Amino acid sequence: MKKCIKCKKEKKEVDFNKNPHNKDRLHSYCKECLRDTQKEFFKKHNFKNQGEYVRYKAEKDIIKYIFDTLIISSKRRNIKVNFCLSEFRKWYNKQEKQCYYCNLQEKDIKKNIKLMPRKNVKRLTLDRLDCKKEYELTNLVLSCLRCNQIKSNFFTEREMKEIGQFYVKKKWKNYHIKNDY
Repeated sequence: MKKCIKCKKEKKEVDFNKNPHNKDRLHSYCKECLRDTQKEFFKKHNFKNQGEYVRYKAEKDIIKYIFDTLIISSKRRNIKVNFCLSEFRKWYNKQEKQCYYCNLQEKDIKKNIKLMPRKNVKRLTLDRLDCKKEYELTNLVLSCLRCNQIKSNFFTEREMKEIGQFYVKKKWKNYHIKNDY
């Protein structure tokens, strides 16, 4: 049994969401109170739902959002990340905002979102040059989602660079994407 700090009621552990940051690994609010608190917050700040709030936070600090997404993904795939947010922030700010493989610029992704494999990805993604290695800043590049998915863990960096320059880049031009190739 656990006591909710909001409603002060003793409830079963299954009535609490998991939270790895708390000592007992459970959220401090019961599910019901958490849901009500979130609804109040979204209403107060004019968000329709949690998804809209997450998008708002992502736009405020895109680098932290990308880093947090990387951490979640790497844990799920059991791949170690060998840098912290501040190191990633410095690395990210130094990068040209274009695909390493086909040179598509990030601003052109946003303008031509209908041509992307997933319409909700409006930015460059992170790709490991060598999929056998962990996440290290020297092993990371920015990549459009199309090139990232094509490369996957199937092509090497060199092979994907050739594919990106010879095939993908030409396809983008065929779709009349206006960019600074």
